[in-house]
Amino acid sequence: MNCQKCTDMLTEYIEGILPKEQRQALEAHLETCPPCRAEMAQLKDLTDRLTTNAKQIRKTSLENKVINQILQKQSLKLKISPAQKSLLKSMRLLNWLNVLLKKILTSL
Repeated sequence: MNCQKCTDMLTEYIEGILPKEQRQALEAHLETCPPCRAEMAQLKDLTDRLTTNAKQIRKTSLENKVINQILQKQSLKLKISPAQKSLLKSMRLLNWLNVLLKKILTSL
């Protein structure tokens, strides 16, 4: 195997999707080729950093969504009148009773 073929297969190797025969040939080449090992290490490092960053972005995004929902609910609580609060409680109770009734009916 030459270096060009090796570098062409590095991404598949790192992702673990390279067929067994190609993987073995690549590993044999990597044992004897420091430049290809260095390129693989750089690519692996980049892949790890991208994966870590993506996980952090998802976590931050979820946290922001939760905080925004809490703020919206608190804002609504401050703006609604007592009559509206009573109506909301009644609607929640009706919704809960509806769910309960469905569960009872499906269990019969």
